[in-house]
Amino acid sequence: MKKIYFSVIVAALSSVTAFGQCIYNGDLESGIAGWNFKKRSQSFSIIGCAVDTEDPSFGTTVLSNVPNDFVYPHGTIVSEGLDPYLVTCSPPAFVQRVYEKKFAIKLNVNDGNADITSMWQYFASQSGFVSFNFAFSGQNSHQGDPDTEPFFTARILDLANNVIASYCLKLDNTDPIFALTNDSTTGGEILYTDWHCQTLIVPKDYIGKELKLEFVVTDCGASKDFGTVYLDNINCEKFCERTGKFGMIDKEQEEAESGLALSIFPNPVNDILTIAGANQGQTFVLTDIFGKQLMQANNTQGATEFTMNLSALAPGVYFLNTGTTVEKIVKK
Repeated sequence: MKKIYFSVIVAALSSVTAFGQCIYNGDLESGIAGWNFKKRSQSFSIIGCAVDTEDPSFGTTVLSNVPNDFVYPHGTIVSEGLDPYLVTCSPPAFVQRVYEKKFAIKLNVNDGNADITSMWQYFASQSGFVSFNFAFSGQNSHQGDPDTEPFFTARILDLANNVIASYCLKLDNTDPIFALTNDSTTGGEILYTDWHCQTLIVPKDYIGKELKLEFVVTDCGASKDFGTVYLDNINCEKFCERTGKFGMIDKEQEEAESGLALSIFPNPVNDILTIAGANQGQTFVLTDIFGKQLMQANNTQGATEFTMNLSALAPGVYFLNTGTTVEKIVKK
């Protein structure tokens, strides 16, 4: 039987507390009820995925607790069908607006003024992750200038507004996630993705705690359509398949198929960290507390145990991403 994880969803600036699933209305079938929005008008240069949406320039939060409330222009609920702009491009691009069921959200300010839009809600994950499907597109007019490239980011923040997990995607024609077409009127280069799946891992120390899930996207100012992300199927119950497919798999099913239980020891560690029970091909990424990748190991041979040598690292706290969890590692 599929597990349903219940948690408290707290609406910011509201005294109302609602009980429901980890992510409330993550399938967007109830309009944008439960989601909150902010926007910043004009000029997103030198910001990128580290943008601080708590900055006063973003204005006040728009609470969206009314079912089927569209709250234009922050975000628009869309029904099934092809993206109407991409099909007019040359060559036409055929991207569905909805991933599952009947509705999804198109997150874009839609007025073509180099705006940034934020969509968020508070949540608490007992499963240790949040997954979502997305399709992103934008004009590539800022190629080669990474400070001003339109971007899409999804992130989890603690209540002190510290980012504890994130995914960042910038318009970059060297990134294989993107396909290429051209605007039929201006001839400008348009980059777009089909639907993809992404999982954010909640660090172990934050599981069950109240956190903030936020999605942020920019347009580039040239047109209302040049910077759009569709979001659907936001949940804490399934995570993205490791095969690279765009779908999701039940957490229980993945655990049943993964075989051995993972064991990481000793912790705290002096030099050699041992990992036992890893799947063949499973990748482990060690980062510092700021998310900077320091080393990576892959169980290419399918060994029952293998090691990572941490002797070159200074004493302190690090995080090991196993692909399904994030483990805190203390280096002596």
